[in-house]
Amino acid sequence: HNEYHVHELYREEFESLLRWIAALSPSIPLHVSRSFPQHRWPGPSPSLEQMQRREKLAKTHLFYVYLGNVPSRATTICRHCGHDILTRECYNIKMMELDAFGKCNFCGGNNFLRLPGSV
Repeated sequence: HNEYHVHELYREEFESLLRWIAALSPSIPLHVSRSFPQHRWPGPSPSLEQMQRREKLAKTHLFYVYLGNVPSRATTICRHCGHDILTRECYNIKMMELDAFGKCNFCGGNNFLRLPGSV
């Protein structure tokens, strides 16, 4: 587990990090979490727009990119058939269409996702 304050990285540095992760596997999930001054971060919090720009850029390299510490709903889409296979609100899973092995319940495509309690 590594923690980077990605909103501080220049675009080129962030994109270099994304290329490195994608070279290992584009299926590696990336959580871009918003930092707040009261928790491990002395500077100002990044704006929601900054976070969304980083998310959009990351999605050009990786299949599974999520924003953290922002008021939003995150949906994971099967990269094989396009169905919604996982929906979260904050830290709660609202809908899951994956089997215990991370395969889509609609098409059987492997999305390489493992959730707590799965095989």
